Amino acid sequence: MFFERLRQILQSLVEAPHADPSAARYRLIGFEPEVRSSEIRQAVAMSLNDITNPDPAWDAMTVRESNIHEAYKIICIHSLQLMTIDDVNAVLQAGVDTAIDLFFGDWWKSEEEIHSREDADQEIVFFNSFADGLLLAILARRWEDVERISDWARQIDIASLCGVSQEIGALYAVIASGIRNEPTERAEHFRSIIAKQRTNKTKILLQAWDAVVAQDADVLAATMRESLERFDKTVEKQGVGFAFTQLIATPESVIYEIAQHNGMELPLLPDNLSPYLVTRQSLGLEETTAEA
Repeated sequence: MFFERLRQILQSLVEAPHADPSAARYRLIGFEPEVRSSEIRQAVAMSLNDITNPDPAWDAMTVRESNIHEAYKIICIHSLQLMTIDDVNAVLQAGVDTAIDLFFGDWWKSEEEIHSREDADQEIVFFNSFADGLLLAILARRWEDVERISDWARQIDIASLCGVSQEIGALYAVIASGIRNEPTERAEHFRSIIAKQRTNKTKILLQAWDAVVAQDADVLAATMRESLERFDKTVEKQGVGFAFTQLIATPESVIYEIAQHNGMELPLLPDNLSPYLVTRQSLGLEETTAEA
């Protein structure tokens, strides 16, 4: 199965975790939990248990959604330097493989109440299964799969999925259309949803995305910094527990990584903001190309 290699990695970490209590990246953003090696090991053990021994009540879809989330959580832990994963690429590949299986596989044939792939698409509930899967595919540089996942998102109303605000769902719908370089009337509809919002949060993210499309490095730098400054003011830096994914700015990471893939000059971000991004550089897969 997709997660056999990931299971082996997690098992080795549970037995001999590579945790650094003085980790630089999570401290740079002012996150000062009493994180001990044993606590990080417990978080990894929980991920391992969810992958190895899923809840018997879970159906095939829920198992896949859970596995995507666990892969993303481990990537976030590594990016924040709370733990070092020896084979980050294996985690990425397992996460993407499972996302592709969730969105395009035949798992639904074992479910009595699902009679077609179209029915299966309607059963997929959680927005994070899409958002996490998309970012994992981008980080893995599996661009054909990035396009496939984007196509899937364009065929359904992702803004209606659980766990997402209407405006963030609309933002991702615009991004999915842009990834395929096929603007649609629906994309314009989603842009109008963002334009009607009272707050500027998603409007700034849309400006950052439009800067990537227009190859405007100056606007990208300004909007990315403003968006991360806003994120910094809202993120809870105490008592996060094992919810390490809450310390990662996911849409900003998507936009940053696509900008890098497009060969743009990357924003110069200060040390107290850059750790909020999970990137090829933060995962140690590429050398750092932009420093403040």
